[in-house]
Amino acid sequence: PPPPPPPMGMMNSLLFEKPKDYPRKGTVRPPGVLKRLHWIPIDRAGAEYSESLWGGMREDLSVDVAELSRLFQVKKKRPRRRKEAGNSEGGKSQPTISLLDSKREMNIAITLSGMRMRPEELAEAIITVELSVLTPDRVPQILAALPTEEEAKLISQYTGDVFRLSKASRLQKLLLNPLGGSPPATSSPST
Repeated sequence: PPPPPPPMGMMNSLLFEKPKDYPRKGTVRPPGVLKRLHWIPIDRAGAEYSESLWGGMREDLSVDVAELSRLFQVKKKRPRRRKEAGNSEGGKSQPTISLLDSKREMNIAITLSGMRMRPEELAEAIITVELSVLTPDRVPQILAALPTEEEAKLISQYTGDVFRLSKASRLQKLLLNPLGGSPPATSSPST
């Protein structure tokens, strides 16, 4: 059974009590659009406030508003480039070249589409260790998309236009050779 209601006299004093005058803090406006957080606002005069984290906070505590804004700011989406209708050869696009087997090709393509990234964007994020992309839940998918030793040998032999490669092959080519030049020579162990 629920607990009994408070006595009538106590209820009237709670309903008609004047709110305490708390010093007004300055309003801080963020420099950009912030992520929406679904918090329940609480009244500073209520009992919820004194029992919350904010009620127990020291008044002399300084908050780095710029850092908080940076952490909670909504990231602007980069506009995607549209594919051109065709090339100079009568509007027909050239077929893509796949250097991987079809199952592997499909798995990497699914990974790319699930991350909603182009191969160039993902390769750049991996090379520059962009932590907003390399999240703990994405790392296993990214590791599975990295080229195997046999694939690396095959892809490093390709010398044609990188943009003629399929998405999966292009990702692996960009990861193996991020600067676009010839692949680095591997040194053999000397005996």
